[in-house]
Amino acid sequence: MITLIQQELWYLRKKIDLSNNPKKVELFAAFLENGGSLSQEELIEKVYNIAPYPRVSYRMWESAKTKMTKLISRTRLLTKKTGNHSIEWFPYDKENKTWSLYKLKD
Repeated sequence: MITLIQQELWYLRKKIDLSNNPKKVELFAAFLENGGSLSQEELIEKVYNIAPYPRVSYRMWESAKTKMTKLISRTRLLTKKTGNHSIEWFPYDKENKTWSLYKLKD
């Protein structure tokens, strides 16, 4: 079970302190509140509060997409530091074009 308590992520009796990373807290919260699978557009709206193109400029939307990809990558690296290799964090489903919070490895 994965839970977010204030600014700490708990899973498998391990804790990840996110107190210095408010966007990472928002990223985990978005996944936990929405069933664990979200598109890039949904993530950008929830984490950065930016409406999708064409409601914002193309340049702003492309920048938000880049920021989201970097945030997921950096958050994935943070979760790997816990030493638990049985969970794959933020796998991307190319067919559905969505990210999931996690996937259990075989």
